[in-house]
Amino acid sequence: MSLLSRATTLACFCILLSASATMAEPVSDQASAPATQTPAGIKPEYAAVFATLTERFPEYPVDKIIPSPIAGLLEVDSGHHVFYVDPSGKYVLNGHVFDLVAREDITKARMEDLSRVDPKELPIADAFDIVRGNGKRQVYIFSDPDCPYCRKLEQQIPSVSDVTIHVFLYPLTSLHPNAYDHALGVWCSKDRQKSWSNEMLKGVDPAAAKCDNPLERNLALGEKLGVNATPTMVFADGRMHAGVVSATEFERLLNGSN
Repeated sequence: MSLLSRATTLACFCILLSASATMAEPVSDQASAPATQTPAGIKPEYAAVFATLTERFPEYPVDKIIPSPIAGLLEVDSGHHVFYVDPSGKYVLNGHVFDLVAREDITKARMEDLSRVDPKELPIADAFDIVRGNGKRQVYIFSDPDCPYCRKLEQQIPSVSDVTIHVFLYPLTSLHPNAYDHALGVWCSKDRQKSWSNEMLKGVDPAAAKCDNPLERNLALGEKLGVNATPTMVFADGRMHAGVVSATEFERLLNGSN
């Protein structure tokens, strides 16, 4: 699908979402918004919009409200997510904004900025390392041993050199019931890198084992960072990327290219 077709589809989707939300329960306008304590990060001119959104959508905390690239539309940052409202707070658009001239997904780029992580704060003692070449470049990967997409990523990695891969075992048992046991087997093995490679590249499950392990801490860390899919990679510049990438794309991301 072309960028223009995708943008048109998303635009229609946003309009439908806005219309259905309005028909279900109209959002009050600024004049009737209840008094709400406005955080310091919200400018005074957006206090009424903040109050309206907080009242109607308390499950979505509003961290920031700023002008969007589209005149008459405000950007709302909520955690790692972005949506848009009109200045009255009555209409909500949930979708991506594209710059068709620059051929850029503006919303995606913004969400990547919001989800950036400081790699120095990651507890690498709770990961095991795979070093290729001089290991100079760094990447942190949340990976599930039973995830087929994680295995596809692992098939791309051997062709990438001069990198240290910090693997955080991240078993998603809601999708893969045996993933926790397999992750435990990898962590408790004498050679974690070999055990991991056997699992991911050859389909050989590790021997059952029990030992002190970081799996629960990894799951808690992932939840805090907003990791909701595997594989999820954190690069040296703090950008997070979920999903399989080719070796070429992996190299690009390792080098910090946009």
